Amino acid sequence: MTTRTFLLAACLVLGACGKKEKAQPSAGSTGPGGDAAAAVDGAGVPFDRAGPPGRPPGAVGQIGAPRLSSADAIQHIIATDGRILTCGNRHVRLWDGNGALLWSTVATAGSAQCALSPGGRYLGLAQGDRPVDVRVVDWHAGTEVRSTANERVYGFAFTADDARVAVLGGRVNVRPSDKAEALVTTSDRISLAAFRIDGTLVGVASDRIMTWDVPAGARNVRVLASLGARTLGASFSADANLVAVATARGVVLMDVAGMTMVPFALDSDVTPTQVAISPNGELLALGTQTSVSVWDVAARTRLWTRSTKTSPAPTFSRDGAKLYYADVADVVSADARTGEAPARAARPSFVGWAPAGGAIVRVNDALSLASPTNTSKVEPYTAPAPTAGAPDWANEEHVGAAGEVVGVAAAQLAACGPLKVWVKDQGEQTLAKPAGCDPDATSAAWQLSAGVAVAAGGARPAVWDVVAKRQVMTIDRGARPLIASAASRDRKVLVVVLGPAPAADEAPDEYGDNESRTGTIVETYALPDGTQLGRARFDREGVTAAAVSADGKRAFLGWSDGLVDAFAPAAVADLQKVGRQTSAIDAFVLLPDGALLAATDEDRVTVFWQVAP
Repeated sequence: MTTRTFLLAACLVLGACGKKEKAQPSAGSTGPGGDAAAAVDGAGVPFDRAGPPGRPPGAVGQIGAPRLSSADAIQHIIATDGRILTCGNRHVRLWDGNGALLWSTVATAGSAQCALSPGGRYLGLAQGDRPVDVRVVDWHAGTEVRSTANERVYGFAFTADDARVAVLGGRVNVRPSDKAEALVTTSDRISLAAFRIDGTLVGVASDRIMTWDVPAGARNVRVLASLGARTLGASFSADANLVAVATARGVVLMDVAGMTMVPFALDSDVTPTQVAISPNGELLALGTQTSVSVWDVAARTRLWTRSTKTSPAPTFSRDGAKLYYADVADVVSADARTGEAPARAARPSFVGWAPAGGAIVRVNDALSLASPTNTSKVEPYTAPAPTAGAPDWANEEHVGAAGEVVGVAAAQLAACGPLKVWVKDQGEQTLAKPAGCDPDATSAAWQLSAGVAVAAGGARPAVWDVVAKRQVMTIDRGARPLIASAASRDRKVLVVVLGPAPAADEAPDEYGDNESRTGTIVETYALPDGTQLGRARFDREGVTAAAVSADGKRAFLGWSDGLVDAFAPAAVADLQKVGRQTSAIDAFVLLPDGALLAATDEDRVTVFWQVAP
């Protein structure tokens, strides 16, 4: 089977959407997405979330569903009561035991802490920095408690009955889980803690372990042991009587009831920065920057080790039978004693639209044709042969409104160099390397739509009509990066998206009328003469994809929070929400007649939105 990709609309190639390291989206999961039980908003303070599980409201179809992952680098994993909480640098997500998404929210800058109560009802979230926005969320009811009293937040500790929560930071606030008022506080800088059955809080500070009798208040803090080194991580057994602490000197185990602390000897090749102890205290999981290992506590022996591409953030299931750990954005569910993990099911991915309008889906190496409104109805599909006369290097083809075909080597789009293209019935041509192109930039150097190539990496990006073999215009982007562009299939309308510019070296002159460097600017142009149709600046940031309908009458923006917006090129400032997906939009592909928009996101899920009658 050929590896050639046939594109019937712009921006399936992520280079045209501002992504540099990917050539095309790969959408899907373990099967077609269905409607799952969604969290229901209650009467409390509403909270932001990326979208309900299952097919988003308003969508007409979906390929795949989010599976146990975070769509970004995972920093923390918490498992309890058959639920798993994953905390990444852009998403906080709750999953059921089978890996189905229950709840999701977009994390803000500085967000690093999260927690799941033992009963699985409440989530603790810390977002922002100084003051920290502290939220305790009843994820199913949709209610939350807010507090910005803490200058710093290191974590949360819930009582076993979910009735109280301790917010750990510059000071510790203990409050009811369902109310905003703090009960008691202490000024000790406890970074990790857990409640014992009697209500005593066991805490780990930067260099010591302590207990705190909460009803007695701050005057009853008792230091159990001095660690003699900086704390890197800690974990508690289910009853909080056993504490495992990783320090710069190694790992120690603390028996809280017996007030004894002993070192845990490790092999010389293990230097842990993360630690997790099983609920019954029998197993210890250690994470380094490149591995995860599990140890038998009583025998002091290592049971198994697995390599990882990132810090694994290990955590045990409530029954101790499984160990969950991160490998970049995926969560591995392994047998705690053997390390064995089941192979993941093949993920279906959206390839593009077939000429007749069906969705082409790939599972492993097999292609099938699915109805976008009923993705369970599939039939075998054979990819068309390459266009006659196309060179072997052109492994991707774009088809224009009049049937013109443009071929390109997908790998060239990311490179900061010349772009070689092939046009049916015209042959090959080479576009010059973008002037001033930065080879270390994270965005693609070239953005290609159906017959229109934009030298996005240049200081003044050139816009080429490769079918007409001429440069149409240049884009004055100033200090802003050109993060996305898209042209209509008739090559008459171009949309350009400029991201936020770096901060200025000097403050603007008091008499100047300089435009803000923050936010996002969207410009639209008429091709082939380059006349500007519209321009607008938006205070929000994070456009990740753009597309224009075949007739140029509607354009679409995808955002990092999963939002999909539509607008008329002549009225850019008037954005209309199409819908929202569970993660950042990676790519758009419009059905040739413009009726459906396929939006593929970072969860490798493709959602079909009806955008025209």
